[in-house]
Amino acid sequence: AVGLGLLCVLLLTAITVLWIHNTNRTAEIDQLQTRNTKLTAEKDQLQSSNTQLTAEKKQLQSSNTKLTAEKDQLQSSNTKLTAEKNQLQTSNTQQTAEKNQLQTEKEELQKICRVLCKPQWKYFKSSIYYISTEKKSWSDSSTDCKNKQADLLIINSREEQVSELTEAWIGLTDAVTEGVWKWVDSSTLTTRFWAQGEPNNYENDDCAITSFQKAKSDILTWADYPCYHPVVAICERVLN
Repeated sequence: AVGLGLLCVLLLTAITVLWIHNTNRTAEIDQLQTRNTKLTAEKDQLQSSNTQLTAEKKQLQSSNTKLTAEKDQLQSSNTKLTAEKNQLQTSNTQQTAEKNQLQTEKEELQKICRVLCKPQWKYFKSSIYYISTEKKSWSDSSTDCKNKQADLLIINSREEQVSELTEAWIGLTDAVTEGVWKWVDSSTLTTRFWAQGEPNNYENDDCAITSFQKAKSDILTWADYPCYHPVVAICERVLN
């Protein structure tokens, strides 16, 4: 009976120990399950956060790409506008210089016209012309033109070749070398409007007139005349 009682005590003790151990294991399992649930929730939260961050990263990358493109476009536009601005500034500088030059030329012309632009003077293509009323020799006529700050007429074009005028001295002579006609500025004769049969050096003619009365053409009206012969003159002043 004592042995049976001891066995019961031992069995009860073992059961108690097992119960306590089982209770502890159950508590540990519950604790682990709770921890696992918490970790799973944290994992899900981290995955959700990671997904959100990945989406935000892609959005930022897309935004950055767009902003970079806009920046490049703005830089290109800025470069173009800067070039246009520089071009406009250059054009403005050039136009200002041209305006100033024209103003200077205008003032110079006004100054000249105060002296020369009188009813007797005619303007044509940057020159003014004067036809004298007094008949004089070629030399005296040349002197009169110089006194007017001009020279005897130099004809370089068809437009300057006047017609339907009285015979008048022009700034052409071969007095230095016979047969070599030169203008009063020493330039060589290139454009010619000699009348038919002229120059003929009749009576040692060394000076030239235009509007020769015996000319058979309205254009070819030059003739050589004796330099001492009294004729009116055409003076020309080039307006530089």
